Amino acid sequence: MPPSPPLAPAPIPGSGDTPSGGESNRPIRFTDQVGRFSIVMPRQPKYWTDKDGTGAPTTQAHLSINQMEYQAAFRDLPPEDARDLDRTFHVWQDWALKKVNGRSERLGRRVIVKHDAIEFEIVLPDNRHWIGWFFVVSNRLYQVNILGPGLTVDHPTTREFIGSFQLLESP
Repeated sequence: MPPSPPLAPAPIPGSGDTPSGGESNRPIRFTDQVGRFSIVMPRQPKYWTDKDGTGAPTTQAHLSINQMEYQAAFRDLPPEDARDLDRTFHVWQDWALKKVNGRSERLGRRVIVKHDAIEFEIVLPDNRHWIGWFFVVSNRLYQVNILGPGLTVDHPTTREFIGSFQLLESP
């Protein structure tokens, strides 16, 4: 049986994750002790855990500002899915492309925090680009995404965002 889609795509913009009142407009380092990672976000993200169709929990930090979205998510995988990153990714990618009616623009490999990662670019119908990284540490799947107009994998905003991702030391 193929694995279920491990992570939902970043929500489609317009979800209303805009700052209110006196929130700071300065970037923050968001730290997730449970997920064992930190990443720099433009502002404090929303944070929640949902269950996918199989009942497996996926936890994410997500921020939407104007047409830009930032997301870092994680999920613990069964051992067979954790061992086969390519298969797990392609099952997820097929699901994601259908979900957002997007097209795959680029797919490649990259090392993220000393781990082999799949780097992808999906173009949405409104011409925004969804750039993401999909990688496994032990049995934990991490997905880091940035979505916005004019982004590419080499765009400075994209590189700065993924470059800020760090794993925390295990307790």
